[in-house]
Amino acid sequence: MIGTIVAAELQLFLNFCAESVDLIGMISKTAPVLLLSRILEAAHFRHTVIAHNLANINTPNYRRLEVPFSLEGRGGSSPSGWAVPPVVPTEGAVAREDGNTVDIEAEIGVLHRNALLTAAATQLLAQQLSQWRSAIMGRSS
Repeated sequence: MIGTIVAAELQLFLNFCAESVDLIGMISKTAPVLLLSRILEAAHFRHTVIAHNLANINTPNYRRLEVPFSLEGRGGSSPSGWAVPPVVPTEGAVAREDGNTVDIEAEIGVLHRNALLTAAATQLLAQQLSQWRSAIMGRSS
């Protein structure tokens, strides 16, 4: 179940990042590393937004924010030149009596899912770099 969720989340990131990598770059050997780097950058950005939500759990009238990873509604660009996903208030979130829409249990679940995605992307990146290291050193993997 968790593997399926991480795979689905990874696919969303891949779809989001696909337009950011040029066609010539996709042909090159560096495309997987560039794409995995972008996935890690986007996961870090999402983690920052989740932390912001958790920090405001007791703030009256605070609206939970989320980072949707879709190809529509992109934000600006990051220092590395990649498109930054937009940060939007969560639609249809149920507010507590104080008007706050952050549910700590749901937020911790999103945090764990994002951490799994980060771990998976990091592992794939490490494998790719290990293959490069082996090729440079003249050893087989």
